[in-house]
Amino acid sequence: MKCANCGEEILQKNPQKCPYCGSTDLLSMKDIIPTVVSEIDTLKKAGKFEEAALKYEELEMYDKAEECRNLNMGKVSAISMKCPHCGATQPFSSKNDAVKCKRCGKNYGIPKKVLDLL
Repeated sequence: MKCANCGEEILQKNPQKCPYCGSTDLLSMKDIIPTVVSEIDTLKKAGKFEEAALKYEELEMYDKAEECRNLNMGKVSAISMKCPHCGATQPFSSKNDAVKCKRCGKNYGIPKKVLDLL
């Protein structure tokens, strides 16, 4: 249970009032879960997977927390590569298989394995 007034978690079974603030406005887990799941969906849409995983852990949904953390693994937003012509390093984040070096102006190809990381 959780107190709707002060937000503290109440560990005792079937309490009549909050031991912290005395409020009788108590929420059971079945009242809390839909609200928290809605918060989690919002966090996931915003790309805040770790925060969403922590919310799942508050609900003791550890398998869902792990799934959420795995959503953020294995993908990167940008990769830097060296130009094979001049050696300059430049970042790129598009899935184009060719890049034009900003230093020497020559084009070079990006390996498929690198593109799969994006």
